Amino acid sequence: MNQKPLRPNAGIIVFNSSKLVLAGERLDTPNYWQLPQGGIDPGEQPAEAAIRELYEEMGLRMPQPDMELEHWLSYEFNGPVNEGLDDYRGQTQKWFLYYWHGDAAHLDLKTHQQEFSRVEWKELSFLATQIVHFKRSVYQQLVETALPMMDHFLHQKGIEYTPAT
Repeated sequence: MNQKPLRPNAGIIVFNSSKLVLAGERLDTPNYWQLPQGGIDPGEQPAEAAIRELYEEMGLRMPQPDMELEHWLSYEFNGPVNEGLDDYRGQTQKWFLYYWHGDAAHLDLKTHQQEFSRVEWKELSFLATQIVHFKRSVYQQLVETALPMMDHFLHQKGIEYTPAT
């Protein structure tokens, strides 16, 4: 059994009134789309990490998240890992949700070390099929838990659902 720890990580779901989510195509792995995420630094709160990572990866400055998933979701690496992750067997993630109705084309992906070649609005269920295989169970759990949260948020805020075109 692998005794390495899981790396604490913040995951971010930015969604719009069509319940599409802002996803990035990985620069190092074309055709693999994912949600922004990143490690939680020592002394940093998970929500602070989400705010920082969202800006670093997508150039999007947002205040405190609108919602967060109750439970942490985890996965173990299966294959090569990015530099700096060798000391971990996987990641445990706290997921945060933001409502945003902006234009993805205007985001600056080069505010930090660029991770995405482009960003687009995607269906969360699509991402669950396109993400690297060892993250798929987490993304499927996001489909099951985050979509109802988006519905509730839009209804509670009186934001009309607009089907994607």
